[in-house]
Amino acid sequence: MEDSGTKPHQSWLDRLISKLRDEPETTDELIESLRAAFNRNLLDEDTFSMVEGVLTFSTLKVRDVMISRSQMDVIHINESLERIIDIITQTTHSRFPVIGEDKDDILGILHAKHLLPFFAHPERFNLKDILRPARFVTESKSLSALLKECRNRDHLVLVVEEYGGVSGLITMEDL
Repeated sequence: MEDSGTKPHQSWLDRLISKLRDEPETTDELIESLRAAFNRNLLDEDTFSMVEGVLTFSTLKVRDVMISRSQMDVIHINESLERIIDIITQTTHSRFPVIGEDKDDILGILHAKHLLPFFAHPERFNLKDILRPARFVTESKSLSALLKECRNRDHLVLVVEEYGGVSGLITMEDL
């Protein structure tokens, strides 16, 4: 048996909003309404945080969560296998942009796992041969659109500013 006033196919969010006095008209108002529901113990903390995160996520752009250019860990194309292993060990990342002259000269992406065959045969190591193509997005791209595009492919994407220079990077973990 259903509560009176509850429609059979109403979501929990619809039911929650219908119990609130003023219907929200913006995302910010909806978050404030949810906060009020949380304060009245209609939502637990985990649920409130999750819903707030989902609502906020839809408004964020790549620039809001990217790792800035100055904080990017990169590998220079001429680095030795030993030096690359040191960099991977120090940073604990699994993917790295590989650069030529500077951070605007992206040659590809190195996956740390592709170095494994060279532990037994370091003389065969050639960094250029194991690079993956780099993918680029603009700072203004929405996070939700990028997440849809990257779900099964790119776990590290480089971010470019309006003039084409690299402004940072974003990873699936950042999303």
